[in-house]
Amino acid sequence: MAAMLKAILMHPEARQRDDGQGRIREPVLRLAAYLRAFPHTSDTGRWRVGNTDNPGTALAQSPLRSPSVFNFYRPGYTSPGSATAGAGLVAPELQLQHETSAAGYVNFMRDAVDSGIGARNGTVDGVVFNRRDLQRDWSTELALVDDPAALVAHVLQRLLPAGATATLSDEIIAAVDSVAIPAANGRNATQVANAQRDRVNVAVLLALASPEFQVQP
Repeated sequence: MAAMLKAILMHPEARQRDDGQGRIREPVLRLAAYLRAFPHTSDTGRWRVGNTDNPGTALAQSPLRSPSVFNFYRPGYTSPGSATAGAGLVAPELQLQHETSAAGYVNFMRDAVDSGIGARNGTVDGVVFNRRDLQRDWSTELALVDDPAALVAHVLQRLLPAGATATLSDEIIAAVDSVAIPAANGRNATQVANAQRDRVNVAVLLALASPEFQVQP
């Protein structure tokens, strides 16, 4: 077993990157990666993620709901007229990727980062929630909002442990820094808290929407 693992990990193809390598993550796998990077809790304990089939408002797929026994896409699919097709390569997962699903994914994740994931709970066992079932405690990230570079480095390390490009990092830092946090004056606690949370939302969402996150090397 040790020899097999060494052979796999030390093979040149395990470290090379070129235009013929990599794959786009399926939308559900992007959500799974986000949940691993920023663990959530379930208010009900039932993890009510719900149906995420809609390509315009969700992920264009839900676990265990593929439209056929052959999964969510054809194994030999290639986007017509694409560079992939021109190179004689296949890209099965791109069958789920189009104008509607690209926007739907970003909108879904924007809502997930801001409000949580899944079905909205009202009162459960006498406890009033009035929020989505899966919730993240953002206290670690909120502690970094006064230092955009540190916040972005933390977020990218969680979502892109293999490393992000300097260009992506700089772009997200600039976007986070553009969110002004008003000086606390004893009367604007809500405005300050909202601006701090906006910085976290911007950092996480832009990382989730980036090509570096959506495409696995």
